[in-house]
Amino acid sequence: MKINQNIISTVKNSLEVIDKNTSKSNFQKWQNLIQKKDRDKKKLQEVSQQIESIFIKMMYKEMKKGLGKNSILKINQGQKIFSDMLLDERSKESAKYNSIGLSKIIYDRYKNSL
Repeated sequence: MKINQNIISTVKNSLEVIDKNTSKSNFQKWQNLIQKKDRDKKKLQEVSQQIESIFIKMMYKEMKKGLGKNSILKINQGQKIFSDMLLDERSKESAKYNSIGLSKIIYDRYKNSL
């Protein structure tokens, strides 16, 4: 009888250890999935802002074309590059603050598919 009790207690202890390791493993898997989903949502947010930024830049360029060239002075290549870079930065800042709401629409549309 003593041998059987020892075997039973050994088996019980082994099962408890296996159960604890399995629970930790499952918890770790869930935690990793949650972290991955959070990273994906942040990435989706960034991409949505980039798309809005590109759209805003295209709008700014078209508005600038509509103003025409009423300048008396000639614009050199450096000024054109600076003007383009300035438009780029303005559009990024506008998108960062969700100025027209396009990034929010894109994010809301795709967040559930992650």
